[in-house]
Amino acid sequence: MPVQNARKILTQSLQRLGYALLLPVSILPLAALLYRLGQPDVLDLAVLSLAGRALFSQMPLIYAVAIAFGLSRQGQGAQALAGAVNFLLLSSALATLQPGLHADMICGLLAGLTTAMVCSWPRSLPLPG
Repeated sequence: MPVQNARKILTQSLQRLGYALLLPVSILPLAALLYRLGQPDVLDLAVLSLAGRALFSQMPLIYAVAIAFGLSRQGQGAQALAGAVNFLLLSSALATLQPGLHADMICGLLAGLTTAMVCSWPRSLPLPG
């Protein structure tokens, strides 16, 4: 019986993470279309290419914000902001500790997950009084 409960909790947690990942993954086709349509052999609009490249370069930040927001209990914007701050702190710490290393998708995923875990923890504590 305890194995089934653990399996159910794990399944529910992974489903919540999957739903949280739907938003940043849905941005990828838009970024690819913008980048490709801006190339010289298609429409030759540099602004479209730059917009697609900007979306691709900020994907780890988008992942951190979307995961923190998607895993929040009631869709709280403060948790999404905390995910962005967490990612920025993590990426600047990595750049300081190891100058050649840069933050990528896994850092965005870790920042979003840790923000979701840390921000939901104080809500479960009883208030004194």
